[in-house]
Amino acid sequence: MPPREDFQHVRKQKNWRAYCVGGLFLAFMLCMLLLNLWIQPVATWAFLTILILLTWCLAEAESKRLRALAASRAGEGICQFARQARCRENDPWVVRAVYEELAHQTARFAKAADFPVRWDDAIWQTLKIDEEDVENACLPVMAWRAGRSLDKTRENPRAGKVETAGDLVRFLNAQPRLAG
Repeated sequence: MPPREDFQHVRKQKNWRAYCVGGLFLAFMLCMLLLNLWIQPVATWAFLTILILLTWCLAEAESKRLRALAASRAGEGICQFARQARCRENDPWVVRAVYEELAHQTARFAKAADFPVRWDDAIWQTLKIDEEDVENACLPVMAWRAGRSLDKTRENPRAGKVETAGDLVRFLNAQPRLAG
């Protein structure tokens, strides 16, 4: 199985239109902020300060929760996850790719060295990985590493039913293998 770091060389170029729309939106928001600073500087700075502090506090509290959860799972790893996956029913490469990518993403957010993922961990509630992050960042890496295609995902019988790490394994396992 190729390492996840190799995926960066394979990743397709992003859609330039999305960058343009995003850039225009950011430019508009910056103009509005500057206009607001010109009209009401004290209120704008106070609002921005409170917003930044609130965001930071919420992110730090969630990170602390995830670190405590990781500490309670000390000693667990991919072996426990694979046992729950019943590798005779699921491709071991899919199991490994899903485990490693979810563990990497969650450990990054938790600011922890590693994060043991369990088969029944809810992706959005327990691991705090957004649905868009799973679809756009995690799933392409998992599929590439496991040798699975992401074509025709809507035809997958598991489409729209992914809630846990185990569901993600089953979803990716139902995708066709890449030729070659």
